[in-house]
Amino acid sequence: MCDFQHGLFILQEIQKQTYMQLNKENIQVRANTIECGHDTGSDVFAGFVLKKKLSSESDLGFSLKALNYGCAEKNEVAYIPFIENLKLNTSKTVVHVSLNHKAVLTTFMRGVFQSNALAEETKPNSKKKDMTLLCHVGGALNNITNRRIFLTAFVYKRMLQKDYNCNIYSTSGDGCTLVSDAIQQTIDNIVAVNAETSNDVCDSVNLKIIEKLKQCIYTNQAQGKRICFDARMCIATLHSNRGTYLQEIDTIEVVDKNGEPTETLSYAARMKPATELKSDLTLHLTPYKQLYRLQCSSLLLQHSTTQTVKQVFCCCGGDTSAESHNIHTLLSARKKELWQSYKMKYGRKVTVFCFSLGEKWNETIQCVAVASLKLDLYLTSFNSKLKIGEDNKIVSRDSLFILYNYARLCNVKFTFDEKVKQGFYPPLPSPAEIDFTLLTEEAEWNITLRYLLTFENLLKDVRVTMTTSKDATVHVMPKYLSDLSRDMSSYYHQTKILLDPRPHLFPLMFARLSFAMALKQVMKETFDLLGIDPPEQM
Repeated sequence: MCDFQHGLFILQEIQKQTYMQLNKENIQVRANTIECGHDTGSDVFAGFVLKKKLSSESDLGFSLKALNYGCAEKNEVAYIPFIENLKLNTSKTVVHVSLNHKAVLTTFMRGVFQSNALAEETKPNSKKKDMTLLCHVGGALNNITNRRIFLTAFVYKRMLQKDYNCNIYSTSGDGCTLVSDAIQQTIDNIVAVNAETSNDVCDSVNLKIIEKLKQCIYTNQAQGKRICFDARMCIATLHSNRGTYLQEIDTIEVVDKNGEPTETLSYAARMKPATELKSDLTLHLTPYKQLYRLQCSSLLLQHSTTQTVKQVFCCCGGDTSAESHNIHTLLSARKKELWQSYKMKYGRKVTVFCFSLGEKWNETIQCVAVASLKLDLYLTSFNSKLKIGEDNKIVSRDSLFILYNYARLCNVKFTFDEKVKQGFYPPLPSPAEIDFTLLTEEAEWNITLRYLLTFENLLKDVRVTMTTSKDATVHVMPKYLSDLSRDMSSYYHQTKILLDPRPHLFPLMFARLSFAMALKQVMKETFDLLGIDPPEQM
């Protein structure tokens, strides 16, 4: 097991050392972490990784305004000197930090393989808050937009489970029913989420809502006696923690000129069962086009109840071009594509194994197809179009490239273990016995800094965004996998990990193998958060 929390500790230590060094040089740092969007505290990392084109000599940057000295303890203690030098930019607003590569890399690699459990995992469940994740979908789950919403909901649940007890509900049909965790374990063979609730039940709820709204509704005679709700007045009376609503919401029609409940009121009735649950936060996941109606329905519910739960509205399905596609057609096209690729690579083996020796190739192709299709659905941000060709093939090849590079790392470890069994290599020693100073390749440092060291900080930022942003940012994690795969692929081609079985080469091989296993583990942890079961062979 790898403990990537150690990377966050090192980043905080670098931040502390930066602050202390600036003080020694009489450069005043005024903490203002609110400006960079963080709460003050000792666990905030306010720096950023510099790109080579910005600074070829430095590794990290800190805005002097955002530099958080909360982690700079009053009592100075002995620490590993991670910083080599500091350099202010010309306007003296940003400090560029050059790091001691060997000290950072060695400390990180030794710490990352610690087996002790993280402190967060030992927190009692009683301290967790309750959250309702409400998926606003219409029609079959196999619709691409709906599937992306549910996939996002399960990522949110996995990401936030340290702080929240999360339950996922769906507004599919006319009811609001808890969705089983089993729904995300496969990407096909799912047609519906829950049974419909009878119209009589919905009509009864509608009447109750109207009764509780009677002091705030009025009859608009000019529009054929439509009954309307003054949303502006409602928003003005809501406490600030009850959600942020669209500016264009003004008047909400509750009953139309024919005396029938409007779609907005009916939708409020559908949401009511989920909003009555004990919850500290309701997080709505909705397509962009439904946001206005959803917020109107939410206002009707909030004003008709004593509810004080904070409402967060997150858009995660704005690609109308994909709505005509069904998940079955995309999966079928991906399987066909993989089948052809495997036959080109392995020839008659695929056909022979498939038809005479059972399910080996079928299982492999199914695993790769499901994993890659999930990645494709995640990789495209929700305000971008999912590019699908006329043959129902998703144009992007990034997902298969990510899976292929993960399988490469699995194969490295498998090959090493086999050669240990055969006596070619000695077993991998403990991390304390491995000389990580031998990792001197520039690629090893760049990958450590950009991906391994900053991994936990990335997850932390994603978790904060999930409960504060109006747009789902799940694509950040598969984008991380895509960028890591490209840099790792270059390293794999340029650097030999498993060396000749000569004693003087073993220390270097052990260091590189451990580095590769850290890459494998960080990819696996990201896959787990995304609910993806990656193949170990392709």
